[in-house]
Amino acid sequence: MRPLPHRAAALLLIAALAAGCGGDDDPAAAPTSPGTSSAAPSQTSSPGAGEPLGSPVVPEGQDPQDFRAEVALDDGARVAAYLVAGTGLVVQVRPAGQDDWSAPATLVESAEDPCQGVELQQAGGTVALTAGFGLYCYDGEPPQQVVAAALAGVTDAWDVRTIDDVDDFESVTVADDGSRVDFDGSGGTITWTEGRGFD
Repeated sequence: MRPLPHRAAALLLIAALAAGCGGDDDPAAAPTSPGTSSAAPSQTSSPGAGEPLGSPVVPEGQDPQDFRAEVALDDGARVAAYLVAGTGLVVQVRPAGQDDWSAPATLVESAEDPCQGVELQQAGGTVALTAGFGLYCYDGEPPQQVVAAALAGVTDAWDVRTIDDVDDFESVTVADDGSRVDFDGSGGTITWTEGRGFD
C-alpha cells in the first residue's frame, strides 16, 4: 500500500490532466488577447472575382512587353491583351474597384507568329485593340492577318474583325465619347460604332 502523500499527489495529477483535456470545445469561447481575432481569415477577393493577369508567351530573345498591352478606363477599370505563341490573342478585364482579373479568354485563335505586338487605346469607355499574326513574323515578315477589336465598357462582348493579307493598321482613332472607332490601314478604313459593331 502506497503512503498517503504519494496517493494524494497522484490524484492531484490525474485531476489536472482531466481538466486540461476537458472544457469547452468551441474555440470562439476562448478569450483572445488585444490585436488578435478568433475569426477565420478574410478572403482577399469576392467569390468569382477572377484571377491574376496572365503573361504573353514569346520566343527566346523577344521582349515580352512587345506582346502585351494594358489600358485604364476613366472609371478605374482595366483591360489587358497579350499574344501567346501557338494560341493567339488573349484578353482579360478588371472591373473598377476589384483586384482580380477575369479569366483569360482567347479572342482570336492563331498558330502563326504574333506580329508587331498588340496595342490598346481607349476613350469614352470604349477600348480599341489591334494585333497581327503571320508566318515568319519573327524573321521580320509582315503579318498575314490583322485583328481589329472594340469593347464598349468592361464586358465580355468584344466585337472582332480579322482581315487577311494586309499590313498592320497605320492608325486607330477612338471618338472622345467612345461611340466610334476608325481603323486605318493599307486595305482602307474599317469603322466600329457602338450598338452596331463593325460596318
